[in-house]
Amino acid sequence: MGLMDGEKIVVCVVFKRKVHWFISDKILWRMDYLRWYDEYHDAYRRTGKNDAVFVKEIGSFGEFSSNRFRITVLDKDTIKDFMKKIPEQEISGGELAYAYARGNQAEQELQKPSLALDFDHRKYWSGLPSEDRFGAYVPHGWASASCTEIIPAKEQYWK
Repeated sequence: MGLMDGEKIVVCVVFKRKVHWFISDKILWRMDYLRWYDEYHDAYRRTGKNDAVFVKEIGSFGEFSSNRFRITVLDKDTIKDFMKKIPEQEISGGELAYAYARGNQAEQELQKPSLALDFDHRKYWSGLPSEDRFGAYVPHGWASASCTEIIPAKEQYWK
């Protein structure tokens, strides 16, 4: 499943009342790339580095956002296009349940969802470590919710 390196995570997406599962690089799921880029830029300024150094080391915003197909904010207007760009990362809930049932305890911990995003109701849950600061990069108007509020009971393969 490719979850052992710590960079890939299990993500549950609810969109148009349908549940989608992905195993993806966690960096792809920072929802607001512009806010993230601006935060990097501010950090560079605080260290005394100028804009030229920043662009040389990090790249322009266009280059930065190209890591996610130039989709700057994941929201209800962009999620469909985004999911079309990563079909090889989508996995069925049945496959996740099977792998979870067959895994040892360490594997099972990695196979639990790390993010749940409900694009219909603009709610999110993050099980990522606090240093990932996922909540800092959700679009305005989104609310935090529990994992079980977002993921329907019949999809909760780890229970």
